[in-house]
Amino acid sequence: MNAADLIELSNVEGFLNAALVQSSQIGVDILEFRTIDESWCSAVLFSCKKNVCVEKYVSFLALLNHELHFYQEWNISETSPSDLELIAKNWLMPEINNAVDIPASEAASQIGGITSSIRQCIEEVPNSVTLDHPDRWGVFLNGSRLLESHKVWLPSSNCNVIALSNEWNGMEFLYETPASFILFSWGTGA
Repeated sequence: MNAADLIELSNVEGFLNAALVQSSQIGVDILEFRTIDESWCSAVLFSCKKNVCVEKYVSFLALLNHELHFYQEWNISETSPSDLELIAKNWLMPEINNAVDIPASEAASQIGGITSSIRQCIEEVPNSVTLDHPDRWGVFLNGSRLLESHKVWLPSSNCNVIALSNEWNGMEFLYETPASFILFSWGTGA
């Protein structure tokens, strides 16, 4: 898997739309590290199990579609075929066409550092703040607050990582683990 292959395949007529149509039937787990801290904000990992969708590029496009719907707070089941064409043209293609490859070790270091810093921020915030904003501080899996620590889904050491964005204030990485395809998404509020 690499960025050039994803770009090429996404530009094949009909492939992107067909993958997006499939994406609404693909189950995705969402692991969120939430804060209202302007520097760290939140990090979100979207996961599609390989036994649910074995086609890597279809899984990646499904993850991107789920990410868009998650951030826009738009139910994916309400998306029409004409909406999918607009999503592909106006959001996915510009993002995919800027994709580059980065080493798994670099991505794992960045993901680990960000999620660790967010966890520390969550642990250090006074209880009064978390009581005022209980849905904004913590680690959540599929919308439910986790009371125990959850392992971050880091890239397999031998996989390539596709970076859709890799900036000081925002990152989006597509990669795989032994059991899942993952989209890591993070940005500051600054």
